[in-house]
Amino acid sequence: QAFVNAVDRRGILKTALDSVTLSQSYSGYAGGRLKMAAKILRSRESREVNRDAIYFTLGGHDTHFDTKESVPANLQDINDGLESFTKEIEDMGLNNSVTILVVSEFGRTLTSNAGGGTDHAWGGNYFMLGGAVNGGKIVGQYPASFSSSDATFCGRGRIIPTSPWEAMWNGVAQWFGADIDDLDYIMPNRKSFPETMLFSKSDLFD
Repeated sequence: QAFVNAVDRRGILKTALDSVTLSQSYSGYAGGRLKMAAKILRSRESREVNRDAIYFTLGGHDTHFDTKESVPANLQDINDGLESFTKEIEDMGLNNSVTILVVSEFGRTLTSNAGGGTDHAWGGNYFMLGGAVNGGKIVGQYPASFSSSDATFCGRGRIIPTSPWEAMWNGVAQWFGADIDDLDYIMPNRKSFPETMLFSKSDLFD
């Protein structure tokens, strides 16, 4: 029965997406995925939903070679896609109801390798945007320096994280409507960190 229900829901989604008209044009790798996200949001009324969580991945950022060439092109692709998507969101009147997070599961070394690239590291950064976001600032602890004497330095330009993965999602989950009592269920490792290391809704959103 679960399989039948999944097939039925897929058919409902396809019908809803096929009937959508977008206000913006999209191009590029990131643009193609953001176009689908825009179509999903455009179809929310026909699907009778009041919120969506949309997730997709972007490859091409594991830059072990030629970082100087690949990173600017990748960032331009993301920028172009986000420009179209944010305009679409504004056209839908959802600017304060949509939050976009761009994340990576690991950071990169701050020093290059022999191939002019960067290797897998530890600490990194995310960025978040949306009409409700209290933006224009860095939250968390920025390294005091990038020298080998800094407490966060662990060799080869690798930085030790100062905020857990749960820090950002703690505030985002609250903004999304999760009850405080449910946060430990949503993020099982959340209770491993003191509240002072977690960002609240008021830390991230206006």
